[in-house]
Amino acid sequence: MRKKINIILSILLPIQWIFIRWISNYPHQVETYYSEGIYPKIAIILQTIFGWIPFSLGDILYFFFGIWCIYMIYRLLKDKRRGIKTNLLRITSALSILYFAFHFLWAINYYRPPLYYNLGLEATYTTEELYTTTKKLIYNTNKLHNKLTISDSIISSPYSKKEIRNIAFIGYKNVSEKITPNIQPPQSIKNSLYSLPISYLGYGGYFNPFTGEAQINAKTPETLYAVIATHEQAHQLGYAAENEANFIGVIASIQNPETFMQYAGYSYGLRYCLNELSRRDKELYNELYKTVAPGTLAMYKSHYEFWKKYDTPIEDISKFVWDKFLKVSKQKDGITSYSYIVALLVNYDKHNPTFFE
Repeated sequence: MRKKINIILSILLPIQWIFIRWISNYPHQVETYYSEGIYPKIAIILQTIFGWIPFSLGDILYFFFGIWCIYMIYRLLKDKRRGIKTNLLRITSALSILYFAFHFLWAINYYRPPLYYNLGLEATYTTEELYTTTKKLIYNTNKLHNKLTISDSIISSPYSKKEIRNIAFIGYKNVSEKITPNIQPPQSIKNSLYSLPISYLGYGGYFNPFTGEAQINAKTPETLYAVIATHEQAHQLGYAAENEANFIGVIASIQNPETFMQYAGYSYGLRYCLNELSRRDKELYNELYKTVAPGTLAMYKSHYEFWKKYDTPIEDISKFVWDKFLKVSKQKDGITSYSYIVALLVNYDKHNPTFFE
């Protein structure tokens, strides 16, 4: 009986793959029936079941999955030809279940229309428009920096990381319904049990689609930690694309009533805009760079030094694998799609000229 079930599940694996490829061609139907229909109910259920647990249950499940993978490799090597068919069926049937759960519980969101389309924004922008938005971000970042400290030093967080997790979701209450689906702002944000390993992989956080939990790298500096929290919450809300989660995370941080969260959001968006301006026009970049508060520039340097501390070849391999995954998931630019936050910020500013003022 078990063998028959494994055979059926194994046969279903390629059928599921074909089905996912098919529905990826219908983004508007995905938006209507899944992202705005089925997924919000799934998110609430997962949040209700797992959100209250103080530690990351998803991380523990990942651990046992890793043990299972090692065990199956051992069985394949031990049994060799005699049991290879049985063990391969076990593996493919398990993959079939995981593939279904991954997509049904969250990943179909990869195939919804791009956010700029839903918001009625353009996909491109001019250097002049980037310059205008960057100036606004500098003005607000400097203003908030002066509110938080009277010196030119790096901002010290007035909150513990636990307190940041508790207040990060508040900004989502003020974010337009056009940006977030009509579900409760997610609150199941937890420190990753694997903060040290993911530091070496170069990641600040990740979302577990099987439990709906958002995990944050507990080793990241507080100003990064705050925006990583809102970024992962965007994934919880059903925005799978990394550039969109970056943008929504910045907007939610800016909309938070706490000054520190606003500063974290503005300074994070500003860094992306400055980097893009540097690539497009060095003269304009140098002009604006000089106007950024020294404490903010020192903060950027400290963030760089934080990641540099964990820089290893393992990160390059990890980023290569993640890049390939993103491209398979309809993010054709892979990891470089993270920079599309600039296009969203500039065009959002253009259509909402008072938002950053």
